[in-house]
Amino acid sequence: MKLESRLELERHQWHPAESTLEKLAAATIPASGRLTRREAHLVAQLAGAASEANDAPELAALRAQYKGRFPPGQDADLFATITMPPLDSGAGLSSALKQIAAIERLGAGLSDPASEPSSKAAGQ
Repeated sequence: MKLESRLELERHQWHPAESTLEKLAAATIPASGRLTRREAHLVAQLAGAASEANDAPELAALRAQYKGRFPPGQDADLFATITMPPLDSGAGLSSALKQIAAIERLGAGLSDPASEPSSKAAGQ
């Protein structure tokens, strides 16, 4: 399943990737407790695929299931940003600025080569 999901992600096949990653997560991640770095990376990938597939219900479910279970780090930041609820039309400027700041911080971390996981960790 890992190879299958990697190929689907590389081909931008978001719905199949989401489905495959969902199965992999269900088969390998305990229902409660702190996530390992490998599990956190898997959940962040699943959230990314769900986001690309415009699957708002899945993003909400992931947020409810995994929020607070991530170890500190880039995957936790990515997950929090991707699963952040969208601003509604009544949201104030302060809320919008907070979301923009979170996205900018994440983008800065992603573009920093020192923050990238090693190829060994990325392939897990």
